[in-house]
Amino acid sequence: MSFKKTEISQLLAKSHRRCCICYKFCGFKVEVHHIKPGNDDINNAIPLCFECHAEVACYNPKHPKGRKYSEEELLEHKKQWLDLCDKNPHMLVGSSTHSDIGPIEGIVLELEFNLEVARLAEGTFPDKRIGCSLKSSQYERSIEEGAILLLSDEVKDKVTKAYLSIGRANNFISMLINTRPEGNAFANAQTNVSTSLRDAVEVISEALDSLKKFLSIK
Repeated sequence: MSFKKTEISQLLAKSHRRCCICYKFCGFKVEVHHIKPGNDDINNAIPLCFECHAEVACYNPKHPKGRKYSEEELLEHKKQWLDLCDKNPHMLVGSSTHSDIGPIEGIVLELEFNLEVARLAEGTFPDKRIGCSLKSSQYERSIEEGAILLLSDEVKDKVTKAYLSIGRANNFISMLINTRPEGNAFANAQTNVSTSLRDAVEVISEALDSLKKFLSIK
């Protein structure tokens, strides 16, 4: 199910590619959410940034926390923003078009980077091809800001496992760097790095695919 491309183009132009909830400029990183599932009428569409889209889409009725976005509220958010754009276009003149990266979007980019680092060394003597350690700052940021709670339990579990794998690989990389390049100890350190990076590729790929699907990123 999807909206008509021509109608989506008109809606994105009217909203100036900004999120109808937080008003952040999204550029190409904008999602068009179905306010009511299954209804492809353009009146049922609302442009959202990745962060707000995750928050709107994720709500566990079995363990409710806070208040879920209602269809009526989303329609009102959309109406208010489009009215502002239509009646006060001057407010956008000179306003920032910088697309701030939220913690969830940051995790996507960080996992993509880590996947490339892991693939680079996969199947080789890792000390020859490791350009750097894997990163985890965006994951840590998402925990500090509570953004990780926006993800469904399934996606959160896969992302957490990916970062556990990343941490394990980094520990072995650190051990390899600090091992004298000779003898059995060094050979074992190489093996541990190779194995941990090979395992990380699979787990990171699964988490990245799951996260992108959750955020509707193609």
